[in-house]
Amino acid sequence: MMRRFGRLSAGHVVAVVTITLLALAVLPASTAAQATPVDTCRSITEPGEYRLAGTLSGNGSTPCLRITASDVALDGQANAVVGNDSDAVGVLVEPTGNDTLTNVTVSNLTTRGWKIGLTYRGGVATGSVRNVTAAANRDGIVIDPELRFQAASDTVELIDNRAVDNERWGVALRPGADADRVTGTTLRNNEIGVVAADVRTLSLADTRATNNTWGVVMGDVTASTLRNTTVRENAQDGLRASNGFDDSRLLDTTARANGGAGLRLGPANNASLRNATATDNGESGLALRDAADVRATTLVVTDNEGWGLDFDGVSDALLVDVTTGRNAAGFYTATDSGNVTIRLN
Repeated sequence: MMRRFGRLSAGHVVAVVTITLLALAVLPASTAAQATPVDTCRSITEPGEYRLAGTLSGNGSTPCLRITASDVALDGQANAVVGNDSDAVGVLVEPTGNDTLTNVTVSNLTTRGWKIGLTYRGGVATGSVRNVTAAANRDGIVIDPELRFQAASDTVELIDNRAVDNERWGVALRPGADADRVTGTTLRNNEIGVVAADVRTLSLADTRATNNTWGVVMGDVTASTLRNTTVRENAQDGLRASNGFDDSRLLDTTARANGGAGLRLGPANNASLRNATATDNGESGLALRDAADVRATTLVVTDNEGWGLDFDGVSDALLVDVTTGRNAAGFYTATDSGNVTIRLN
């Protein structure tokens, strides 16, 4: 029996082509360009997408993964890059010579057992670190431009990362890491949760530092904003900003049950605090040193083992809507200070 096949009309051709194009349009982008699997320690020298195929183990004194190209996205797919306590880096992003890298993203991986778990070093102008856990390294995540981008507008973003059980620093922003944005960081059981030195226009948001020796430490950090910072149960100071915390702001800050001061600021000029709580700390709630033109609004300092407010060398300070009580040494002490106005709640 013969079967007859009808002719395909032009309308049917158009319909088939349209359906095919629609099907292609809804396919995931990775279908067209699959990420390159990485199953061993190596250098990444070409742009593109890469993914860890499993846990990588490195040894010796060389980085396990080194990225020397721009426009690279490395997705760990929840895998780990594991060292053997060597004097090396787990993941190193660094250009060759005096080149500059842009748009380098490292995400969704864990580094463990390295001198530095992950670092962006030298001329890396832009990029991001997302959902990375740095655990049991000497230093967890380090952004070290080596002064290549001092006062530049380029940024490296750190988003939703964790640093735990690192011997020294959880997250470190070294000189020149200006205008970087750090959001959603969890820090636990490090010597210092977050440390930043010689940095301008830094944005630090949604930080939680608990059970470190020091929670957050800033030195020579200017024109910067720390927003929604929680420092709790650290052995020393909860948040310490010294050596020029000028033109900077602390917004929505909680310092509770730290062994040292809850908040220790100064030297600083033109610094401001809004909605800060310092309670149950082993020393004073808020300690200000060598500070001028300080403004604070909605400040709670209660139940501290030292003073509620401990000022030394402070001038032209205005504190409004202050709640205080049950501080062991008392509400307020000041040495070599003048023109300080405190308005209680």
